[in-house]
Amino acid sequence: MQNRVASFSFLAAVIVGVLALSMLYLPAQAVADQSENGNKKESHHGNGGNGEGGLVTGDDQFVKEAKQHAGFGGMFIDEEKGITYVFLRDKKPNEAKEIVKDIEHILGQDLPDKVKVLPAKYSFVQLKRWHDRLLNQVLKEGLRKVTLLDVDDNKNRIRVGLVNSSAKDQVKKNLSKLDIPAAAVIFEVTGPIKLDKSLTDFQRPLVGGIQIDPQGGGGNFCTLGFNAISDRVEPNEEGFVTNSHCSLQRDALDNTTYYQPVQDTVNQIGVEQIDSGGFVCRLGFVVCRWSDSNFSEIEEAPGAPTVTADLGFIARPDLNSRQWNPNNTFRIVNEAPVVKGAIFPVIEGNVVTKVGRTTGRTEGEVTGVNVTPTWTYFFFNILLLDQVETNYKSRPGDSGLPVVLAQAPDQNGQVVDTTLAGIHWGTAGALVGEPKKFFSPIAGVEKDLGPLNTCAPAVGPC
Repeated sequence: MQNRVASFSFLAAVIVGVLALSMLYLPAQAVADQSENGNKKESHHGNGGNGEGGLVTGDDQFVKEAKQHAGFGGMFIDEEKGITYVFLRDKKPNEAKEIVKDIEHILGQDLPDKVKVLPAKYSFVQLKRWHDRLLNQVLKEGLRKVTLLDVDDNKNRIRVGLVNSSAKDQVKKNLSKLDIPAAAVIFEVTGPIKLDKSLTDFQRPLVGGIQIDPQGGGGNFCTLGFNAISDRVEPNEEGFVTNSHCSLQRDALDNTTYYQPVQDTVNQIGVEQIDSGGFVCRLGFVVCRWSDSNFSEIEEAPGAPTVTADLGFIARPDLNSRQWNPNNTFRIVNEAPVVKGAIFPVIEGNVVTKVGRTTGRTEGEVTGVNVTPTWTYFFFNILLLDQVETNYKSRPGDSGLPVVLAQAPDQNGQVVDTTLAGIHWGTAGALVGEPKKFFSPIAGVEKDLGPLNTCAPAVGPC
């Protein structure tokens, strides 16, 4: 897929956004940026800059270039093809190469050597002037339906982002008043811009994959696995599942209190109600369990706001990220089945997805099934029966995270149906090769905690 990078356009969009916010909310002040190598850049304020209000943006650098080359209308690169595209009114290849050298000097990096000239209808000076007029009008009128403004270097036009298509007519009326030709503007319906959250942020309603803070954890966070309804303590008791080792005492009911995202009275979300003590399965102080799991009922602190939980939903960040748009979720529509009476939710080679507060969303391959990890806890040898071994990425704090088998296309702003496979609990560091990661199958979780309804209400009990 082509990766066209409008180098300064993106930078300008970011700076314009910051400028717009500062004009609305903050007093004027000098700002010291840092470059990638940590060196401080000179602050521009007062009359020292060339841009609006003295702030020099990336687009202002292009304006400076356009004043030296009157026909310059912007540029972008195609990294895959190794081409630098330059918009020029007079199509002079030698001039285009001079412009590229100037931009390379500003960027401090080399651009593709092959230069291709594209016909420019507008000069960059014109586009930036119209852009600033429209920006000032948007700020003056408070047009909340405009989501972004950009001098689009790929198209030699001004790009206007809109909350919805009906906002286009309102903006068009401003174009004529501001003496901006309609042909110079392209519209894009972006929908409303929402701040992305991290899996470590405050989140209500509760969903799987977010950070939780166990009582007595001392900053040793865990991850909420999934919401569930249990009848074992009370009928239709709403709660959530995480690891037993995320409680005050593993494999024992100790009424641990949980908070989200961190310990604070108003952040209390639940209290442990079910934690199997395991069963003696061998002679010599050997205790077995089918999972590392416990169930906590939803319970806020007295006087605190009511805590709600989205049954059947798990946060779905982008792959290899923990930044999360709450509109993007996995929806549990099924649980991995028990096959022929044995816990056998996956086979070796299956790809599973997990979402944890530390490493976010990653994928991995199942490398072992029906594995029996063992370790010593005080005087007891602990066996976890029929566990699944995989190679997805995880780190401390991911304990309790949900493991799923995605079933639908991964699209922004939509739910992705999935099958709940289990709950992650630990890692075995490998001296050679990749570390081994382990999760308890959902069937084993329910052997320890009793039947649970984990599916979204629209799907029905599962």
